[in-house]
Amino acid sequence: FDAVARLASEWFRAELGVALLPLPFQGARTPAGASFSGEAFARPDVTELNAAAKRSVQEILLAARWLRAESGHPVGLLGMSLGGYLSATAAGLDPELAFVVAMVPPVCFGDLAWRFLPERDAGTRTAPALGYDELRRAFRIHSPLAHAPVVPRERLMVVAGRGDRIVPPEHPTSLWRHWGEPAVHWFDGSHLAPFGRAGIAAAVRAHLARLGLA
Repeated sequence: FDAVARLASEWFRAELGVALLPLPFQGARTPAGASFSGEAFARPDVTELNAAAKRSVQEILLAARWLRAESGHPVGLLGMSLGGYLSATAAGLDPELAFVVAMVPPVCFGDLAWRFLPERDAGTRTAPALGYDELRRAFRIHSPLAHAPVVPRERLMVVAGRGDRIVPPEHPTSLWRHWGEPAVHWFDGSHLAPFGRAGIAAAVRAHLARLGLA
Protein backbone atom coordinates (compact mmCIF):
# COMPACT_ATOMS: atom_id res chain seq x y z
CA PHE A 1 0.00 0.00 0.00
CA ASP A 2 2.78 2.45 0.91
CA ALA A 3 4.64 1.57 -2.29
CA VAL A 4 1.57 2.51 -4.35
CA ALA A 5 0.93 5.72 -2.42
CA ARG A 6 4.53 6.86 -2.75
CA LEU A 7 4.66 5.99 -6.48
CA ALA A 8 7.50 3.53 -5.89
CA SER A 9 7.12 1.92 -9.33
CA GLU A 10 7.81 5.29 -10.93
CA TRP A 11 11.07 5.67 -9.05
CA PHE A 12 12.14 2.12 -9.91
CA ARG A 13 11.56 2.91 -13.58
CA ALA A 14 13.81 5.95 -13.11
CA GLU A 15 16.47 3.55 -11.76
CA LEU A 16 16.27 4.96 -8.25
CA GLY A 17 16.52 2.88 -5.10
CA VAL A 18 13.51 3.04 -2.78
CA ALA A 19 13.42 2.53 0.98
CA LEU A 20 9.95 2.57 2.55
CA LEU A 21 10.22 3.71 6.16
CA PRO A 22 7.26 2.67 8.36
CA LEU A 23 6.46 5.40 10.85
CA PRO A 24 5.85 4.64 14.54
CA PHE A 25 2.38 3.27 15.29
CA GLN A 26 1.57 2.76 11.60
CA GLY A 27 1.35 -0.23 9.27
CA ALA A 28 3.17 -3.23 10.71
CA ARG A 29 4.06 -1.08 13.73
CA THR A 30 0.43 -0.55 14.72
CA PRO A 31 0.17 -1.49 18.42
CA ALA A 32 -2.23 -4.16 19.59
CA GLY A 33 -5.58 -2.70 20.54
CA ALA A 34 -5.43 0.19 18.06
CA SER A 35 -8.54 0.57 15.92
CA PHE A 36 -6.56 1.53 12.84
CA SER A 37 -3.06 2.27 11.62
CA GLY A 38 -1.85 5.61 12.97
CA GLU A 39 -4.45 5.91 15.73
CA ALA A 40 -1.78 5.90 18.45
CA PHE A 41 0.18 8.58 16.60
CA ALA A 42 -2.67 11.04 16.21
CA ARG A 43 -4.18 10.87 19.69
CA PRO A 44 -5.39 14.30 20.86
CA ASP A 45 -2.72 14.45 23.56
CA VAL A 46 -0.02 17.09 23.18
CA THR A 47 2.69 15.16 25.03
CA GLU A 48 2.11 11.87 23.21
CA LEU A 49 1.79 13.39 19.76
CA ASN A 50 4.91 15.53 20.23
CA ALA A 51 6.83 12.46 21.41
CA ALA A 52 5.65 10.49 18.35
CA ALA A 53 6.69 13.29 16.00
CA LYS A 54 10.11 13.58 17.65
CA ARG A 55 10.65 9.83 17.42
CA SER A 56 9.60 9.82 13.77
CA VAL A 57 11.94 12.63 12.72
CA GLN A 58 14.80 10.99 14.60
CA GLU A 59 14.18 7.68 12.81
CA ILE A 60 14.01 9.42 9.41
CA LEU A 61 17.33 11.19 10.00
CA LEU A 62 19.01 8.01 11.27
CA ALA A 63 17.71 6.00 8.31
CA ALA A 64 18.97 8.62 5.83
CA ARG A 65 22.38 8.68 7.50
CA TRP A 66 22.61 4.87 7.48
CA LEU A 67 21.56 4.62 3.82
CA ARG A 68 24.18 7.20 2.80
CA ALA A 69 26.88 5.35 4.69
CA GLU A 70 25.89 1.91 3.40
CA SER A 71 25.22 2.80 -0.23
CA GLY A 72 27.61 5.66 -0.89
CA HIS A 73 24.81 7.30 -2.90
CA PRO A 74 22.82 10.50 -2.30
CA VAL A 75 19.65 10.02 -0.27
CA GLY A 76 16.55 12.18 -0.39
CA LEU A 77 13.07 12.14 1.09
CA LEU A 78 9.63 11.96 -0.45
CA GLY A 79 6.77 11.95 2.02
CA MET A 80 3.01 12.20 1.64
CA SER A 81 0.64 13.82 4.14
CA LEU A 82 2.12 13.08 7.60
CA GLY A 83 5.22 11.81 5.81
CA GLY A 84 5.38 15.10 3.93
CA TYR A 85 5.15 17.00 7.21
CA LEU A 86 7.97 15.00 8.78
CA SER A 87 10.12 15.16 5.64
CA ALA A 88 9.66 18.93 5.55
CA THR A 89 10.76 19.14 9.18
CA ALA A 90 13.83 17.02 8.36
CA ALA A 91 14.71 19.56 5.65
CA GLY A 92 15.44 21.97 8.48
CA LEU A 93 17.75 19.52 10.25
CA ASP A 94 19.85 17.55 7.74
CA PRO A 95 21.79 19.56 5.13
CA GLU A 96 23.08 16.35 3.50
CA LEU A 97 19.68 15.36 2.12
CA ALA A 98 19.92 15.25 -1.68
CA PHE A 99 16.31 16.40 -2.06
CA VAL A 100 13.06 16.73 -0.11
CA VAL A 101 9.69 16.41 -1.83
CA ALA A 102 6.75 17.16 0.45
CA MET A 103 3.44 15.89 -0.98
CA VAL A 104 0.15 17.32 0.38
CA PRO A 105 2.01 18.35 3.55
CA PRO A 106 0.35 19.90 6.59
CA VAL A 107 2.51 22.40 8.44
CA CYS A 108 0.59 22.98 11.69
CA PHE A 109 -0.93 20.20 13.77
CA GLY A 110 -2.58 22.82 15.98
CA ASP A 111 -4.56 24.15 13.04
CA LEU A 112 -5.61 20.64 11.96
CA ALA A 113 -6.59 19.72 15.51
CA TRP A 114 -8.76 22.83 15.74
CA ARG A 115 -10.42 22.00 12.42
CA PHE A 116 -11.10 18.30 12.88
CA LEU A 117 -11.13 17.20 16.53
CA PRO A 118 -14.27 18.96 17.83
CA GLU A 119 -17.67 17.51 17.04
CA ARG A 120 -19.10 19.16 13.95
CA ASP A 121 -22.72 18.99 15.03
CA ALA A 122 -23.53 22.52 16.20
CA GLY A 123 -25.86 21.12 18.83
CA THR A 124 -23.24 18.88 20.46
CA ARG A 125 -19.97 20.64 19.66
CA THR A 126 -17.58 20.69 22.58
CA ALA A 127 -14.73 23.17 22.86
CA PRO A 128 -11.16 21.82 22.67
CA ALA A 129 -9.18 21.80 25.90
CA LEU A 130 -6.84 24.40 24.36
CA GLY A 131 -7.62 27.47 22.32
CA TYR A 132 -6.49 27.92 18.73
CA ASP A 133 -3.32 29.88 19.49
CA GLU A 134 -2.45 27.52 22.34
CA LEU A 135 -2.79 24.50 20.06
CA ARG A 136 -0.53 26.10 17.46
CA ARG A 137 2.11 26.83 20.09
CA ALA A 138 1.80 23.36 21.64
CA PHE A 139 2.76 21.57 18.41
CA ARG A 140 5.09 24.18 16.92
CA ILE A 141 8.32 22.53 18.06
CA HIS A 142 8.18 20.00 15.21
CA SER A 143 6.43 22.17 12.62
CA PRO A 144 8.40 22.63 9.37
CA LEU A 145 7.71 26.35 9.75
CA ALA A 146 9.68 26.43 13.02
CA HIS A 147 12.91 25.36 11.28
CA ALA A 148 14.68 27.31 8.56
CA PRO A 149 15.58 24.91 5.74
CA VAL A 150 19.19 23.75 5.70
CA VAL A 151 18.66 21.90 2.42
CA PRO A 152 19.27 24.32 -0.48
CA ARG A 153 16.14 25.73 -2.11
CA GLU A 154 16.86 24.10 -5.47
CA ARG A 155 16.65 20.66 -3.82
CA LEU A 156 13.19 21.30 -2.33
CA MET A 157 9.78 20.68 -3.88
CA VAL A 158 6.16 20.96 -2.75
CA VAL A 159 3.30 18.97 -4.29
CA ALA A 160 -0.21 20.07 -3.33
CA GLY A 161 -3.87 19.64 -4.28
CA ARG A 162 -6.11 22.56 -5.08
CA GLY A 163 -9.14 20.68 -3.76
CA ASP A 164 -7.56 19.16 -0.64
CA ARG A 165 -10.16 19.05 2.15
CA ILE A 166 -7.82 17.41 4.68
CA VAL A 167 -4.77 19.65 4.31
CA PRO A 168 -6.07 23.02 3.09
CA PRO A 169 -4.00 24.70 0.37
CA GLU A 170 -2.80 27.37 2.79
CA HIS A 171 -0.64 24.74 4.50
CA PRO A 172 1.54 23.78 1.48
CA THR A 173 1.48 27.42 0.38
CA SER A 174 2.94 28.45 3.74
CA LEU A 175 5.64 25.80 3.40
CA TRP A 176 6.44 26.92 -0.15
CA ARG A 177 6.90 30.50 1.05
CA HIS A 178 8.90 29.40 4.10
CA TRP A 179 11.23 27.47 1.80
CA GLY A 180 11.85 30.52 -0.38
CA GLU A 181 9.40 29.56 -3.16
CA PRO A 182 11.10 26.44 -4.57
CA ALA A 183 9.70 24.09 -7.22
CA VAL A 184 5.99 23.45 -6.75
CA HIS A 185 3.42 21.29 -8.52
CA TRP A 186 -0.30 21.91 -8.00
CA PHE A 187 -2.74 19.24 -9.14
CA ASP A 188 -6.51 19.34 -9.47
CA GLY A 189 -7.81 16.99 -6.81
CA SER A 190 -8.06 16.12 -3.17
CA HIS A 191 -5.79 14.71 -0.49
CA LEU A 192 -5.74 11.19 -1.95
CA ALA A 193 -5.38 12.32 -5.56
CA PRO A 194 -1.61 11.50 -5.70
CA PHE A 195 -2.67 7.84 -6.13
CA GLY A 196 -2.07 7.01 -9.78
CA ARG A 197 -1.49 10.59 -10.94
CA ALA A 198 1.02 10.41 -13.80
CA GLY A 199 1.37 14.19 -13.83
CA ILE A 200 2.66 14.22 -10.26
CA ALA A 201 5.22 11.51 -10.95
CA ALA A 202 6.36 13.32 -14.09
CA ALA A 203 6.79 16.61 -12.20
CA VAL A 204 8.83 14.97 -9.45
CA ARG A 205 10.98 13.09 -11.97
CA ALA A 206 11.64 16.33 -13.86
CA HIS A 207 12.68 17.97 -10.59
CA LEU A 208 15.07 15.10 -9.78
CA ALA A 209 16.43 15.21 -13.34
CA ARG A 210 17.31 18.88 -12.89
CA LEU A 211 19.33 17.81 -9.86
CA GLY A 212 21.07 15.10 -11.87
CA LEU A 213 19.45 12.35 -9.80
CA ALA A 214 17.04 10.78 -12.33
